[in-house]
Amino acid sequence: MMELHVERPLRLGRTFAYTGLFRVEGDQAVHRVDVGTWPFRPGQELRRRAALVDPDHLVLEPLHPGHGLTLSLTWRRTGTG
Repeated sequence: MMELHVERPLRLGRTFAYTGLFRVEGDQAVHRVDVGTWPFRPGQELRRRAALVDPDHLVLEPLHPGHGLTLSLTWRRTGTG
């Protein structure tokens, strides 16, 4: 789940999410959407360039950045369980 923090309203709204399985193909993470809010459709595949910076830091970026809004996701492990 992601939340946008922007100064002006966007068509996306503030919060959007999707869930589903993913696979790794080379340097790409490929997510297959099972359930999602708009704009994510069931069955859609989302491809992101994946970089494991260190064991606790994963960065996902678009393969082809557009001229509008571009989302880069950074995941950090916060605890040892």
